[in-house]
Amino acid sequence: AVMSRLLAALLAALILLVVAEDRLKQHRRAERRVAGALRPFVQLPAEQVEQFEIRLSGRSWTYVRRDGLWRYPALFDAFARVDRVDRLLNGLLSSQCTAVSSEPGDLAGAGLVPTQALTIGLRDKRGMLLQEMRIGRGIPAPGSGESYVQRVGNDTIFHLHANPRLALAGGAPPMIDPHVLPQGLERGQIVDIRFVGKSDSPLKSLRRVETTPGRPDLPGMPPQGPTYEWIGTFAGEEKSCVSGSAFEYVGFLGRLRYQNLHSPDVFNSGETERALYLHDDQGRIDTLDVGEATVDGNVLLRHRAAGLVMSLMAEKGALLFPTANALLDSLPRPSPYELAEPRNASLF
Repeated sequence: AVMSRLLAALLAALILLVVAEDRLKQHRRAERRVAGALRPFVQLPAEQVEQFEIRLSGRSWTYVRRDGLWRYPALFDAFARVDRVDRLLNGLLSSQCTAVSSEPGDLAGAGLVPTQALTIGLRDKRGMLLQEMRIGRGIPAPGSGESYVQRVGNDTIFHLHANPRLALAGGAPPMIDPHVLPQGLERGQIVDIRFVGKSDSPLKSLRRVETTPGRPDLPGMPPQGPTYEWIGTFAGEEKSCVSGSAFEYVGFLGRLRYQNLHSPDVFNSGETERALYLHDDQGRIDTLDVGEATVDGNVLLRHRAAGLVMSLMAEKGALLFPTANALLDSLPRPSPYELAEPRNASLF
């Protein structure tokens, strides 16, 4: 009888062990399924983010959204590059991730030790912190399109299917728009330019006129856009310009990059002696006031609507007011505008 009870007890214990092991295996399988499941890294509506701070290698930069445009207040309210900010925030707010580890020993290999990581704090309009996260190394390599990430205050390391670090390529502060005509401001095609003030050029205006209307889609025929002519007014006389030369000049204005930003105080208040009024096809106007040369020979420029004062390299400033020959004759290849501001030049 004693032996029977002992065998029964052993059998019961064995059954309990088998059941416990099975439940443990099920629990581990469930944990693996949860860990491997795709999920949003940050569950936060993009419209709530009105400020964000970036910290890296002991330096920090804060960006603020104002009237729908991202600015960097610490550098005379510079405009941020729209494409870079969108890439950064979309990578954080719209990308999926999977959990890969919760072990502190894995932080260094993932590039998530605080001294290694890129730290980003997302804030609301009042500056209240909404979410803070660390961005580690790229997967599988630093320049890759995916990365290791971690929410500050949470042990879990995630594999994010985006790499926000790539939005910061170049520049300190990063993501600053270097264009004289900020890309974040709504702007159509420039169709009319007025030149005001003292200049060696006799040019007073340059306007685009349609010579042939566009052709809609017709059976068996490809669509065709309108054709244009550029008319220049030189000391009261209108002349037809070489279209290629006029387009070269207008394209140069769109690509034009400043050398440095300056305090608005360095630009004399009120009207200036020289200015360019750039009219687009939507009725908007960009006004560029041209100031005096700086001590290093650069040209001061003020964009009225953007509230920015900037300096241009002297050779770029000299091209703001085209000569008659630059518009009435064909330009060499590459043109002076292409040499001063190459089309395919990197922004950083």
